[in-house]
Amino acid sequence: MVENSWMGQAMTEMTGKLAEKLMCLIDRDGLYPTSMKSLSFFKVSAPTHCDSNIYKPSFIVTLQGLKSLYLYGTQQTFSPGESLITSIDIPIQSYIVEASIQQPYLCAIFELNMSMVAQLMSELDSGSQRHCSESKGVMIVPVSDTLIDVMKRMVDLLDNPNDIPVLYPMLEREMIYRLLMGEHGEMLRQLCTFDSSSNKVMRAIQYLNENYKKTVRVDSLASRVNMSVSSLHQHFKAVTLLTPLQYQKQLRLYEARKMIMQGMEISSAAFQVGYESASHFSRDYNRTFGTSPSRDREAH
Repeated sequence: MVENSWMGQAMTEMTGKLAEKLMCLIDRDGLYPTSMKSLSFFKVSAPTHCDSNIYKPSFIVTLQGLKSLYLYGTQQTFSPGESLITSIDIPIQSYIVEASIQQPYLCAIFELNMSMVAQLMSELDSGSQRHCSESKGVMIVPVSDTLIDVMKRMVDLLDNPNDIPVLYPMLEREMIYRLLMGEHGEMLRQLCTFDSSSNKVMRAIQYLNENYKKTVRVDSLASRVNMSVSSLHQHFKAVTLLTPLQYQKQLRLYEARKMIMQGMEISSAAFQVGYESASHFSRDYNRTFGTSPSRDREAH
């Protein structure tokens, strides 16, 4: 018990120091990209309303503040010292619970290069790879000290830009290696194991993301990834908690919501993402976001 308390305190100190560093680096709210392609930061200085985004495959660490997310039908908090990993493109609704000008919400985002994940997997000895069962495509777990250490060394490189071309590729590989060998590794190994059910689901998700505006037949999608319709439904729902067509609908609605908030007419946004009926679109929108598209447009 004493050891766990000490470890928790040490992690709080590590995330706190990293948050202090980011406070000096980031001078504005929003997404803050860096010269390291896969590393970015996010800052918000006040609580927010619920927002909807498609999360790309990423490893995200909350350093300060508090965020609430709706994952797999339940509300979960995302606190300092916790990490979220998404191994697929997945729609997530979230909002910032705790943030202020003095202590804004801060997180570090490491975008996963799934090709590098697969390459590193092939380099690992088979004995070091655990047998794993199918897992969901998103999870929140406490961040390990080894992962936060790699993140800190990435951030420190910003003080020495000339070192980035040489050292960052090594740190990127190390981060993915640590993820593969840690609590996050199970889902990554499943998704990158060719011909596994999770890998087939990932390929189906990629196809839906590229073709969400089109009418997609589930039998054709199943055939494309070499699965039966029933097997695709079963495994797709295990990873995303959605059927393929429900997932496609979420992609359409999330994209349309962005367009509406940017000022596009509601009917235009609906047709742009593949809806044939504006009234049908409004019903789905209200059911998903708990508000009408007209109210969202007026609010922005």
